[in-house]
Amino acid sequence: MENKENIKHRMYKNAARLWDVKSIENLDPLIKLLIEALASEVYKLSTDINGIEIRLLERIAQMLTPDMMTIPQPAHMIMTVQPIEEKLVIGKMDAFTFDDPYKKRTSSSLSFRPVGKFSLTRGYVRGLICGGSFYTIDTNHNKEIFARAASRSELLNNTIWIGLDVDKEIKSLKDFSLFFDFPNIPEQKSEYLPLLSFSQWSYLNEPVETSTGVSQAQDNAEDEHDTIFTQYDLLNMLDNKILNNYNPHYITIKDDLPNSPADYVKIPSELEELYSPNIQDAIETPLLWLKVKFPPHFKDSVLNDIMVAINSFPVANKELRSIFSKSKKLTNVIPLSTVEKEYFLSVKSVKDEFGNNYDFLPYKNEDKVSFGTYTIKRGGVERFDERDAKEYISNLIDLLREETVAFSMLGKDYLRQAIDEMKTKISLMEQKLRAISRDREISSYLVIDSDDQNESIFIDYWTTNCEYANNIKAGTMFKPDISIFVDRDTCMSHTISTGGRSIPKNNNKLDMYKYVLTTRDRIYTPEDIVNFCYSEFGDYFSNVEIKKGIQISDKPKEGLIRTIDVHITMKVEFGRFSQSKQEISSRLLKLLKEKSPDSFNYRIFIENKIQNI
Repeated sequence: MENKENIKHRMYKNAARLWDVKSIENLDPLIKLLIEALASEVYKLSTDINGIEIRLLERIAQMLTPDMMTIPQPAHMIMTVQPIEEKLVIGKMDAFTFDDPYKKRTSSSLSFRPVGKFSLTRGYVRGLICGGSFYTIDTNHNKEIFARAASRSELLNNTIWIGLDVDKEIKSLKDFSLFFDFPNIPEQKSEYLPLLSFSQWSYLNEPVETSTGVSQAQDNAEDEHDTIFTQYDLLNMLDNKILNNYNPHYITIKDDLPNSPADYVKIPSELEELYSPNIQDAIETPLLWLKVKFPPHFKDSVLNDIMVAINSFPVANKELRSIFSKSKKLTNVIPLSTVEKEYFLSVKSVKDEFGNNYDFLPYKNEDKVSFGTYTIKRGGVERFDERDAKEYISNLIDLLREETVAFSMLGKDYLRQAIDEMKTKISLMEQKLRAISRDREISSYLVIDSDDQNESIFIDYWTTNCEYANNIKAGTMFKPDISIFVDRDTCMSHTISTGGRSIPKNNNKLDMYKYVLTTRDRIYTPEDIVNFCYSEFGDYFSNVEIKKGIQISDKPKEGLIRTIDVHITMKVEFGRFSQSKQEISSRLLKLLKEKSPDSFNYRIFIENKIQNI
C-alpha cells in the first residue's frame, strides 16, 4: 500500500501534466496546499479500504477454520502421584497446583488437571535390571546402580526386568499401565517410542498380552448430561489430542495377572547365576518381576537410560472459573472474563437457579426458536474494541501532528501550552499501547437463549495460561486439592511441561485456513506438508522444502525404505522462543505421522541437520 508522500507526488505530476506546467515547483501554492490536503484524505480512505479487506479476510478465515486450530493450547505434561489407599480413581476435576516462588510466570498459581479418568494403584517400581546392571529406584524416581552382573549372558540382550512392589490388597494387574521414557536422549526419543509396541512381555515365563496406550477408568457418572454435541466439545477434543500425544509412552497389561505374595522374589530366578550370591542378602524387599524383551534396535546404552513408572497420567494446564449473572431479554450476552496471562478455553456448564442445565447449541436453527440453550462467541460482539481504540488514538495523533501549525498560529500562549501538554499525554498513551501484547486474548462471550427474562445463570468455564505454563521442570512438586486422597509428598511432574500456545496471529490463521481448505486436515502431497508446517509452526519457520530420501528401517525385517525429507529453515528471531529445535522437530514428526498414510516415512532436517535419527 502506498504512503501519503507517494500519493501526493503522483497527484502533483498529474496536475502539472494536466495544466502543462513543466515543473512542480511552478504550481500555485494554493493548488499545492489543496493537493496535499486531498492526498491526506485519499490516504486515509485507502487505509480504511485496506483495513476492511483485511478484516473481511480475517473474518472468513476465522469462520471457516476449525476452532480446534485457532483456540489457545494448554501446556501439558506427565504427573506421578501415590494414592493413600490401594485404589484411587482420579478425574478431570481433580486439580494439582504449582506456585512459582518468583512469580515470573503469573501472579497466581498454575493449575494442572488430568485429561481423562485414570485408575491408580498403590505401588512402586522398585527395581530395574538393564544390560546386567541392577538399579534401585526411590520414591522420587531416581535410579541408582546397586549391582552388576558378574558375567555376560544372552539373556540380557535387548531385555529388561521391571521389579514392582504393589499393595498386597490388589489381587490382579489387569489394566495396569506402565509409563516409559528416555529422559537423557530426547533427540532419539521419537525413534524408540514407536517400537515399544513390538516388545514381548512375560510373567513367570508365561507370555503376557499387552496394548499400547494408557488405561482409563470406566465411569458414567459424569456423562448423565450427555448430548449429541458432546463429540464437538473443544475441551474433550483437546484432552483426546493430549492423550494421543502420550499414548506411545504407555504399555498396558491386558491379561489377568495375579498379584500373589508367593511370586515376589528378590531377583528373577533365571538371573541368579549372573550375580554374586551375596546380593540376596543385600536386597531388602522382594519384588514382582516382569520381563520385557525389546526389538534388536534397542542397544544397551538406550536400555540403561530407560525410565519406568506407574501411577503416571497426562495432565493439562486448566483452571475452572465460575461467575453469576442475570439473564435479560434485551441483554442476553454475558462476557467471560479472564485475568492477565490467562485465556478462555471452554465452557463446562451453564445452569439456572434450579439446577437445570443449558444445552450447548453450536448451530442455530433459524426456523425454530429454542430456549434453554447457549452458544459461545469469540470476539466481534463489542461495538468498540481494543483494535478500534488503537486506530482512533493513532488517527488523533496524526491529526494533532499535522494541524499543530494551524493551532499555533492562533498566537495564544495558553493554548499553545495546553496543546503541548496534550501531545505529551498522547505520546504516553501511544507508548502504553505499544506495550500491550499482540497476542492479547480475544474477548469471549456466552449468548443465552432463555424464556425467563430475569433468570439467574451460574456459569463454570475453563481457562488456561498457554505458554506461561511451559517449561516446568521434571521433578517439580505440586499441591493436590484437599479432596484428593493421595500422598502429598509424591505429587510431582514426571516430564517437563510443553505444548502451551496462545491464540495464533492473524497471518497464522490465514495459513491454517489455507491448510484446512486444501487438505481437509489430511496430508497426501508435498504441498500439503508445506501448508501444514506453516499453519502449525508459522512463528518458527521461514522456509520449508520437501525432498525424497532413503534410509534403513527401524522396524524388524523391512530393510531400506523410502522417506520424505522435510528441510526446514528457522526464522532469525527463533532464539527468543522457549522451545528447542529438537522439541519442535519431535512434535512436527508426531503430527505428520498422525495426519498421513501409514506408508509415509518422514525425516526432519533443520538447518540441514537431521533431527529424528
